[in-house]
Amino acid sequence: MLQRVRDSFFQVGWMLPMFVPASVTMGRALANVLFFSYFLWAILALRPGDFTVRPKLMLLYAAMVLVFLLSVSMAMHPTEALHTWFRWAAYTLALPVTLAVLSRNRLDEKRTARVFGLAALLAMLAFLVFLAIDAWEGKEIARSINGMSMAYLMPFLVYWIQDMKTATASRWLMPLVICVAVVGLLFANSSTELLVIGTGLMVMMALMSQLGRRVFWVALLLLPMVLLIELLPKWSELQGSDLMHMLDVWTSYRASIWVGAFQYPPENAWLGVGMGHAQYYEPFLTVPVKGFHNFLLDVWHETGVLGLAVLLTLLGYLIGTLLLRLRVVSAELRRRAAPWVASIAAILVAASLDHSYGSVSFALIMLFELAVLLVMLEPKRDQGVATTI
Repeated sequence: MLQRVRDSFFQVGWMLPMFVPASVTMGRALANVLFFSYFLWAILALRPGDFTVRPKLMLLYAAMVLVFLLSVSMAMHPTEALHTWFRWAAYTLALPVTLAVLSRNRLDEKRTARVFGLAALLAMLAFLVFLAIDAWEGKEIARSINGMSMAYLMPFLVYWIQDMKTATASRWLMPLVICVAVVGLLFANSSTELLVIGTGLMVMMALMSQLGRRVFWVALLLLPMVLLIELLPKWSELQGSDLMHMLDVWTSYRASIWVGAFQYPPENAWLGVGMGHAQYYEPFLTVPVKGFHNFLLDVWHETGVLGLAVLLTLLGYLIGTLLLRLRVVSAELRRRAAPWVASIAAILVAASLDHSYGSVSFALIMLFELAVLLVMLEPKRDQGVATTI
């Protein structure tokens, strides 16, 4: 019985995290059921020996989990902090679990990208359906609809369309899908999501285009123009304002919160105030938000210097390794890796402005994508042909 559970997890179960973002758009309860099904399935299927791969990386991961757990001892409400840690730790298991599975099964890149493309399509359809319903009912759409899952998964949907056998269909379908998604986000007044989807598509284009870095730099030079367009509707609020107020209007009042992070550093510099507990301290006692809308500031305040150091060390090791490999792999492999790299870049932008380090996008999906990319870009796999499970 357990062998069947193990075999099925290694074949299809390990890909369940791909559908969690789409289910978040449909409802938090559905997302919880889907994720904890994956979590329990992984516990039943995997054995301790499966996690002996990549010992240095596993050591860094274990250090991060331990330091974040130690921060719970600093919390005003330890039970609440422990619950927050458990959920975060369960999400981050996607990193060692995915590496364990792919160390024993060969990665089917096309199949995995198609599954993520399907997940992106589901997230987009759910976003558009709920957008239409709330618009019909006259609700405040900016507060009731979240298109973030669609935004950071869009590179996979674009890649899936581009990879269609019918070139003519992909040529007209790709711009249509992108336009519909962008118009939907504009209608929902989702500025952060627009920046996230733009980042993902820009990085993907830079990796897949022969122009490469030129595309990236042109897009970067166009950024000030985009920022100016973003400020135009708010111009009346800016007249006669000081610089801080201008930054607040442009960043939807994030600038004041970010400044407050340095004005009120955590009482315990090494371990912070406990996971999920930044909301109980200044500057959040006077503003109706629960976090800094920036994963670096959230980690620093809640897990201290030690937590920030181990997280940055782990991410630096993973992203640094991938960037070095991307420089030397073939153009074909770089093209296949493009949606994964683009989605990671989009999630990092989202985590810097909105979703934090404990979110589904950052703790689950990004670590899952980093694990897949680490396997995909291994030198021995650079044969220009996708391998199969």
